[in-house]
Amino acid sequence: MVNVSRFIALLAIPVLCSGTVMAQTVDDVLSARFDGRFLEAADLAEGLGTSEGYALGAQALAIYGHHLAATKEEAQATLLRAIDLAEQAVELDDSNPLAHQELAHAMGRYAETLPTTEALSGGYADKTIASMRRGLELDPDFVYGHLAVAGWHARIINAAGFLGALIYGASEDEAIAHYQRATELAPDNVIVMAGHAIGLLMLDDDDYRGQVEELLTRIEAAPKEDAYERLMHEEVLKHLEAIDGS
Repeated sequence: MVNVSRFIALLAIPVLCSGTVMAQTVDDVLSARFDGRFLEAADLAEGLGTSEGYALGAQALAIYGHHLAATKEEAQATLLRAIDLAEQAVELDDSNPLAHQELAHAMGRYAETLPTTEALSGGYADKTIASMRRGLELDPDFVYGHLAVAGWHARIINAAGFLGALIYGASEDEAIAHYQRATELAPDNVIVMAGHAIGLLMLDDDDYRGQVEELLTRIEAAPKEDAYERLMHEEVLKHLEAIDGS
């Protein structure tokens, strides 16, 4: 069975040459990420020296830093490296939507390691949404771009409430619209389903609880060969546990 998230990741990478060396090298990066060898994937990706490589390296580091780092210090160091690689990806090719997406991904995850007031005063809300919007300008059907924008709106509302809407323009309606678009583009994608469920939980509206349970049922029934899919499934469960225990 084709793994949808890996397939989409492959589609996001332009064909750089007609030979097999670059394609095999990129596939090595994706295989390492697929297996959960995120730090190895980052090293391999950085070694490509291309915008695609730097973006994929930033992606692997952002996943590791958020989900697997043992300490806050390790998480922050990993995520700062992810930001650096993503910035290099953008510098090498400003037309690469994955580069902008992964810059937003890395900055957003780093901001989550900071106190809310520090993250907001540091301008991370504005920086991340700007990168996300740039990615969607380049590719309006970029699945993970829509997922990221939706998550941005949900997280800002969760962190800042009314002030998030007033100062940053965060909107529950925008979050829902982008989650729906991501779902239309990739309805069976575990990452999309998990991100959608987490976002609905962050919006903290009891009206969404049934939808979250439906998404969780679908996630649990779906094959999860990709390590990132398993991590996202675990994160949904942690969010649910936190809410139910509060």
